[in-house]
Formats: sequence, C-alpha cells, structure tokens
Amino acid sequence: MLSQKRAFLVGFFCLAFCTLPLAQRVLTRDPATLDHKSKYLKAHLGTGELYLLSDWSVDDAQKIVSGTGDRLDANRQVIEHGKLSLAIDSVALFETNVISKSPRMRALSVMTGVTAAVTALCLASPKACFGSCPTFYASDGEKPSLQAEGFSASVLPSLEETDLDALYRARPAAREFVLRMTNEAQETHVVRSVRLICAPRPEGTRVFATANREFWQSSLLVAPSECHAPEGDCRRALRAFDGVERFSVANRDDLSRHETIDLEFDAPSDGASLGIVLAARQTLLSTFLLYQTYAYLGTRATESLAAL
Repeated sequence: MLSQKRAFLVGFFCLAFCTLPLAQRVLTRDPATLDHKSKYLKAHLGTGELYLLSDWSVDDAQKIVSGTGDRLDANRQVIEHGKLSLAIDSVALFETNVISKSPRMRALSVMTGVTAAVTALCLASPKACFGSCPTFYASDGEKPSLQAEGFSASVLPSLEETDLDALYRARPAAREFVLRMTNEAQETHVVRSVRLICAPRPEGTRVFATANREFWQSSLLVAPSECHAPEGDCRRALRAFDGVERFSVANRDDLSRHETIDLEFDAPSDGASLGIVLAARQTLLSTFLLYQTYAYLGTRATESLAAL
C-alpha cells in the first residue's frame, strides 16, 4: 500500500533559480549617464570597493564621476571621506533610483528603486515579487498541504542538477497519489522531469535521505534535550517537523560569519546506529547573493556566465 511507503520527490531543474530579478539592465553600444534627479549614487568597482556619493555629477569629457561621500573597501570599511572622483571606466555597476538617457553610461547596469505601487504589491503577495521555485502540494490526510519547494541554483543548463525533497507530511488516503506542482510567482522554470521515489516504511518508522542519495530507515526520533543558540533556548523550534522553525539574520558586516548551535541528546541504547536529521529550507539570502554578484560583474555578467 502506498500509505506504508515513504515518498520522496525528485525534480530535475534547469534555469530555475527561484526569484525574479529586481535589476534592470540597459545594454547598448552607446554610452549613457544617470538622471541627476537621483540624490544618491552608488558606484561598485570591479575590485570590490564601493563609492557612496551625494551631490554627484558626471564629466563626459574627462570621463569621471565626482561627488561628496564615502569610499569603502571590499569589507565595507570607510577608507576615504569627502569630495571624491573616480574614472567611469573603473566602475562595474552604477546603482541609483532613476534611469535616464545621457551619453556616458548606457552600457552599464542600473538598478532601479521599487516604486510605492510595487512595494504595496510585494507586501500583499511576497512571492509575486521575490519569487519561489516550483511548489508541490499533496494531501496531509485532510487537505492539500505545501510539501516541498523544488529549489535549485541551476541558472544555466551547464549547472543542471537533481533536487530531492522529502514529502514529510504527505498522507495518502488511497493507492492513488496526487501531487500538484504550482508556479506561484509566475516565473520561468525548466523542469526536465518529476518523479516519486517510494521507500518501504513500516509502521512507526521514518525514512530519511542523505546527501549521497542513500535512504536510511529510522525507528526512533529523539528530540534534543538541550539546545543553545545565540538567542537562547531553541528546543521548541528543533524538536519536531511541525512547522515551527528557527531562523537567524545574516551578519550585517560579514555574510560569511558562522554561528554555533549546541545540541545535547539523552544517552542512546548500546549498539544503536545513530544519525542526526537536519531539516531546512531555502531563504532569499542566496537569491540576494546571486543577483548582487551579477551587479558586481556589471557588463561582464553574460560573458562570465557563458564561460561556466
């Protein structure tokens, strides 16, 4: 019977990195500048440095941008302050809240601010703005329930990979298993195939997959007796697959900074084969990093992606 088996979802995703870009790129052979109605200008250099300028201006003859503000290094530490000038050719990306026609920067990417109307739409329907990968619904025994997000970082055919998701809360009521795939953010996805993988699951057991696509059957799930995170006791969020989640905010100064969670478990029975079950889902952080990388690459983004 299907109800006695553990179901997993396998999807092959290509070009489906789960977001809608908020950056508008203008690529022509003619140069252009930015509208001076924009009070502030960010200039991202290929070295990783960043200029934050106000009261800025463009000298087309000298091919420089000047203004008052800060110059930051790749670690976002201020290394210079005051009146600053930089060569336009050294800039990978100009960031402002206005796009215009001017003779020097048209070949550069310009990120536009989200208008109030779009902001209201995003608040009303976050997925419509920020995107989501194909989402999969199946019955939890009472109603259709979100079971998996087919997340993939495969933004190019050369990066195509397999995504394996557990349908942990699926409860089939008959031999027929109904799985519904939705595109809630109206994005473009390329899905080569979707398959159900079923593993035997005797009563009272669970089946979990490893990173190497191995499947392990567990007869006993033990919640941590102690859980210490930077915010304090985290046992409630980590004790079960119940929709209660623990999350933390990335460090504002260093996105690579790690955090530590200390877990303690009661002593197991002698001879028991042990493992740790980790349940996680994707956030928008990786999406932000991807498109910020595009921004830093500037006009070289397409060339760099094609080389992968």
